[in-house]
Amino acid sequence: MDRLKELWQRQLDFNRNFFNEKTATLEQKQQRTKDFILYVSNELQEVLREINWKEHRRKDIEVRKDKITEEIIDVCKFAIGLAQAWGITDEEFYNEFKRKSLVVEQKYKQEMMLNLIQSDKVLGIDLDDVLCDWCSSFLVFVERKTGRKLKNLQFTNLNDSLIDIFGIEKLKQLKHAFRLSDEKKKLKPIQDASLLTKELKKKGYEIIILSARPVKEYPKLWGDTLEWLKKNKIVYDAVFFNDKKEEQIIKEFPKMKFFIEDNVCNANLIARKDYKVFLLNKRYNSNELSHKNVIRVNTLKEILEKIK
Repeated sequence: MDRLKELWQRQLDFNRNFFNEKTATLEQKQQRTKDFILYVSNELQEVLREINWKEHRRKDIEVRKDKITEEIIDVCKFAIGLAQAWGITDEEFYNEFKRKSLVVEQKYKQEMMLNLIQSDKVLGIDLDDVLCDWCSSFLVFVERKTGRKLKNLQFTNLNDSLIDIFGIEKLKQLKHAFRLSDEKKKLKPIQDASLLTKELKKKGYEIIILSARPVKEYPKLWGDTLEWLKKNKIVYDAVFFNDKKEEQIIKEFPKMKFFIEDNVCNANLIARKDYKVFLLNKRYNSNELSHKNVIRVNTLKEILEKIK
């Protein structure tokens, strides 16, 4: 039997002497959460009592690994119980631990190991509909949820077109469900996305992926994004999330050589800051006016030809 599964089940069996997460109401789960946070806080204090931590007291406590271990296990048991109060399984816990580790490690690399602000060979790439096919995947998701056939939907602005069909509130609900699902990990890559990033890296560029995905409201998207990039062999150095991309560029990597985008408005905003932008031609941006610093391309591979 898997060790984590064994520990998880043993704690769950014990916890159900007092609380059943399957029948508990939302109010009861919230009360359980408050209680367990207090329990965990108390157990953390117990760990402190086993070490010489007070500056104004004599350092004469015998520090023993066995006692520290026991108190740490108490912390873990309450922490697992807190997760179980919300019906989190051992498999979900394991997967979320891996996902969160990816995010923490990437953030550390970006914040502590990269000096992007000084680099003179940085480029930026948008994520959705430049590296991955967001529009088509979202339309398939909406079809599945609503039963409405959208395969041949013609649009210049997908958001506006879907509002006309479903209304603002329904579209908000659909986007909310999409962001909470695992669909972001299943998006198809745009043709030559992996090739483009590999070749740019060979040329010595530091590759920044800059997306407007709402990770503050949906933190799960951070891990989903990193898992997708790894799965599809996308090479990159850093990932940032900001709907005001031009401000992030100036703040984090002001010497950027160029940016790759699919949205004309975003491309123009970045171009007005005196940066070169490659705009990937899409049916929804073909008739939009673009700034003089915006260069239109039909494929990602075409960009490699233009920067030789």
